[in-house]
Amino acid sequence: MIKIEASYPIVTAESILDELSTFIDNHYSDYRIFVLADSNTEEYCLPLLNWTSNNALLEADILSVPSGESSKTVEIYYNLAETLLELNASRKSLLINIGGGMITDLGGFLASSFKRGIPYINVPTSLLAMVDASAGGKTGINVGDYKNQLGSFCFPEAVFCGIQFLETLPKRELKSGYVESIKHGLIANPKLWKNIKVQNFEVLPEETGIAESIRVKNDIVGRDFLEKGERKKLNFGHTIGHAIESLSHLKGDPLLHGEAIAYGIAIESMLSQTHTGLSKMDLDEIRNLVNGHFGQFNCGTEDIPTILKLMHADKKNSEEGLNFTLLNAIGSCSINHVLTEEEVTMALEWYFSMSTEL
Repeated sequence: MIKIEASYPIVTAESILDELSTFIDNHYSDYRIFVLADSNTEEYCLPLLNWTSNNALLEADILSVPSGESSKTVEIYYNLAETLLELNASRKSLLINIGGGMITDLGGFLASSFKRGIPYINVPTSLLAMVDASAGGKTGINVGDYKNQLGSFCFPEAVFCGIQFLETLPKRELKSGYVESIKHGLIANPKLWKNIKVQNFEVLPEETGIAESIRVKNDIVGRDFLEKGERKKLNFGHTIGHAIESLSHLKGDPLLHGEAIAYGIAIESMLSQTHTGLSKMDLDEIRNLVNGHFGQFNCGTEDIPTILKLMHADKKNSEEGLNFTLLNAIGSCSINHVLTEEEVTMALEWYFSMSTEL
């Protein structure tokens, strides 16, 4: 078991039931407990928690939504809020979000806004959620095709990462989960990057690797919770990646979040070579890693206008231009690079014209 120093407890362990139960007994023994899960985690992950060993958890009300990004909507959020009201939830209620990034985003926003805020705990069950979505206090839901347009900054009371949950993941989900660790290494931790480069993305990561990736994010968030400055470093790969993710849904062939961010990392690394001096050697190293694990995104130059439109809807951007975090070198980045549509178009054309041959 590894405990990470933060303003709230972050625990990684093979099984987290004992730690979770102890935390609830110590802090929320007189609270009513609700659990938010999706259809997958309800079927595969909840049984791994031996609820019968803890009376408080045994009596929890289970709220379930369909799996996938399509549940991260205003309609689902409203339905969940109505359900909490029907079940007489109060400000002395605790919400436990058990699932991937969709559940921790949705559940965090639900908790932060219901009755003007109730406490919540994240129990991430995917690698992506463990190293990124479950920690940091960002919550949100999508509006139509646009990512995370409604949300809040609200820390969870605790995060419990159970490694056993990763054994339930399909290989594609597991591979997708490594991408945020790739990003953390690229923006702040060259040693983490070196370890990720030789990692087999189809096998479970070491607990120490998960903890190291969480530490990168936690250190940055600890210095800039509301994203006024340094926290923008965590947006590397996401300005273009979020647009590609939305485009894939529009095209009817949805990417996983991590896959879209991987393509965003490749393209924004090219922008980094042009605008912040990332070396060609580093660019090739990054591109080869992304290409080797994920291939290239199946679209072409005719999709560029749609990508640009989706990027302009991103809350990071403005009428003045498109805002990027870019790499200076592997392990170092800088924020607030405002680029024109023409500059971004050149990078997208470069990427879409490239062969999948390395």
